[in-house]
Amino acid sequence: MPTAWRQVADSRFQVDVRWPEEPRLFRPDDGLHSPLIIAETMRQSAILLTHTAFGVPLDHRFVLQDLRYTVGRDFLPVNGPTNDVAVEVACSAIRGGRRPTAMHCRVTLRRGTARAEGEGELGITSPAAYRRIRGERATAELPHQPRPVAPGTVRCATAEQVLLAPPAAENRWQLRVDPHHPDLTNDHFPGILLMEACRQAACAATASEAFHPLVFSVRFLRYAEFSTPCWVEARPQQGSSDVLVTCHQDGEPVFLAHMAMEEDPAGR
Repeated sequence: MPTAWRQVADSRFQVDVRWPEEPRLFRPDDGLHSPLIIAETMRQSAILLTHTAFGVPLDHRFVLQDLRYTVGRDFLPVNGPTNDVAVEVACSAIRGGRRPTAMHCRVTLRRGTARAEGEGELGITSPAAYRRIRGERATAELPHQPRPVAPGTVRCATAEQVLLAPPAAENRWQLRVDPHHPDLTNDHFPGILLMEACRQAACAATASEAFHPLVFSVRFLRYAEFSTPCWVEARPQQGSSDVLVTCHQDGEPVFLAHMAMEEDPAGR
C-alpha cells in the first residue's frame, strides 16, 4: 500500500498510499471499501516510518497496543475519484532513544476531498527481546481449527476469510483461522486478524446486511495464543449502532473494542 514517504517537519511525515484494487483481508462490501482498511493504512504507514525515518531494523517485531479511527462514508466508495490516499503522520511520545521501542502516531488521511482521522500506540521489539518475552511460545504452531460459520453470516465471500466458528452461546464465538490465511505469519493470532474478527462478530450479532464500522477503537491487552481457545463476544448497544466486542482466553481479556456504523460528530 505505501508507495513513498517524506519528512515535512520534526517527527511529522507524509506517506503516499495506493489502496489495492482487491484487498486480501478487508474486502469491499455494498459498494464501500471496508472502513478497517483505514486501520491497515495506519499500521503500514507507521511501520514504514519506523524503518525508514527512525532506523528500526527490518527484523524487529511490532506490537499494536491500541488504535482508533473515525471515517465518513464519503471516504470509502469503491468507485471513488482515486485509490491514492495521502497520509499525514505525527509521531510523539517516542521512547527508547536513538532506536525507538515505542511511539504514538496521530494520523490524518485524505482521499480526494474526503478526510479521516486516527491515532495509535506502537511497540517495537528486537528479536532477542521478543524471544525472551515469548519463550517456548515463539515456536507455536496453529492447531486444528474448528469449522467456520457460514460466510454470508459475516459478509465474507469464502469460508477461508471467516474468523469465527459456530457460536457456543448467543453472540459468542471461538476465534478460528484458515491455516493458509496469508496474514497468518506469527506465532499468535495477529492484531490485524483480530480487528477483522471484531467486524465479523459485530456483523453477526446485529444481523446487518453490511456492518461498516465508521468509528472504531481497540485496546490490545495480551497476545492471542494458538494454544487454547479465544472467545469473541459482541454486545450490541440498545438504541444505537454501537457494538462492544471483547475477546478472552483462559479467562483473561485479550482485547476490548468499540465499533459504530454512525459517524462521530465530535471526532472521538
